[in-house]
Amino acid sequence: MFKITPLVAGALALAVCDFCQAAVKDIDGYRPERAELAAQMPVYIVALNERVRPQVAYPERSPGMDAYLMIQTQNMIDSLQPAMSSGSAIAAGALGGAIGVALGEAMVRAAAREYAAATYAPLLRSQCDLQVDAPLQGAVREATARSPWGAAAQPVFIAGGVEDWDKQIAKDRPRQVISVTASMTPDFSALVTTVDAAAFAPEDASAGTGWQKKPLWRDQLIVVSDPMALAPKTQADIDRMVAEENARYAESGDLAIVERVAKDRYGSGKPERSQAVAADRRHQSRLKLARAATWVAGTDGARRAQLWSEDSCAPMRAALDQAVAETGRLLDDLYAQRLPARVPAKDTAQAWGQQPGARAIQALPGGVYVSRNDAGATQLDYRFSLLPLKD
Repeated sequence: MFKITPLVAGALALAVCDFCQAAVKDIDGYRPERAELAAQMPVYIVALNERVRPQVAYPERSPGMDAYLMIQTQNMIDSLQPAMSSGSAIAAGALGGAIGVALGEAMVRAAAREYAAATYAPLLRSQCDLQVDAPLQGAVREATARSPWGAAAQPVFIAGGVEDWDKQIAKDRPRQVISVTASMTPDFSALVTTVDAAAFAPEDASAGTGWQKKPLWRDQLIVVSDPMALAPKTQADIDRMVAEENARYAESGDLAIVERVAKDRYGSGKPERSQAVAADRRHQSRLKLARAATWVAGTDGARRAQLWSEDSCAPMRAALDQAVAETGRLLDDLYAQRLPARVPAKDTAQAWGQQPGARAIQALPGGVYVSRNDAGATQLDYRFSLLPLKD
């Protein structure tokens, strides 16, 4: 089971920290005339996660999670109903009413995490959850040293996955904070890397204390790896997935529970019978997904995770190398003012004008820039919503 722990509090707080949110209103970006000021400020380079982690598609569901959510929801209902009185069952029926709404939210949240954890499992088994903090912090350090202002800078490196990491940054002093994070999209189609570069300083001597929280300038740079494409599903894929599910069914203890209740149905207690029913339904639902003729929601992500793990993690290593190189290039372009024109926050994101396979830099509203070659297909919504580490 995954739960919030002090170790991951920093990572879970990404969605609310001052300098990690995707820009939603206009804040000025870096300009050449700010080089002198930038050179006077301390630089903090914060790695928000140490290793590659999967994104969790919550509160909005990703398309790839729907089938998995249906399985998890039915299993949860099956396990709850035998323990409910008839009145409670009616109150929670069809997830209706106040109880149903709360239960539904809990199911969606639990299913999102379970889906991410299940999809992530092949990477963990193959030890392909590569270290991303040092390579990305290094790329940022080298880019700042090449910048017009950073030759003499001595950045402070901060591990953003530990408790109270933000207390290492003096909030009442001018500063530059450059955060980095890399994670797999919910469907495991790509590795997405984000650099958020913000500077905090008063504009003039009459400024109050508002500058301590509101950036004077801020730019967000995103790198989407080459996407992991799936070949059409074959009978060999089906056979392998069925065998994997049968192995999971036996190793998890579900098979033993079902067999024990089947042998002594009336001697088993109600909780154990309920557990057996839920285990059997879970198994049959997973077998149905495995036997599907095409890659369907709930199985495509796990297959991509296996592909990322092939050849001793060679595809994942290539994606990380690409992220490091593109991160440096985007920062170079930012400080040399070679990025596309900044798009105001109120504007609708422009349509992607490139063909799939043609990497280019796209400007998104609010000072966000993304390097991609996927024709704009990769989700960017969950870059700061990562699966909590296992306690």
